[in-house]
Amino acid sequence: MASLLVGAVLVSSCAGVTSSTRAPVALREVDVSADRRTLTVRTSYPIHQFCAKAPGGGQVKVTGDVAVVAVYVVRQGDFRDGDSCTLECGIVTQKVTLDEPLADDIHLQSPTNADPGCG
Repeated sequence: MASLLVGAVLVSSCAGVTSSTRAPVALREVDVSADRRTLTVRTSYPIHQFCAKAPGGGQVKVTGDVAVVAVYVVRQGDFRDGDSCTLECGIVTQKVTLDEPLADDIHLQSPTNADPGCG
């Protein structure tokens, strides 16, 4: 009985989410290219934005020896249009290209408002 109630609450709360929703997600892994101009970033699906699973771009802001890497995931379509939005956890991989190379001693971190992700 309790599981049916949880499912009903989940569906009703997701119906109001629009297709333009995007969320910054915490970094799981980051690979820096040999020339230090491209980051390959892996994040997990956000836990606060249901069905946000597609790459949504990224940006890097360097201050001193810290680079804040903000990567986003976006919804795939609209839940009400019959898309298959499930509760599985998964990984989104995307590349962020920089205007100039990162310094060798730079520390990478997620923005303070990043969703922790599901995994």
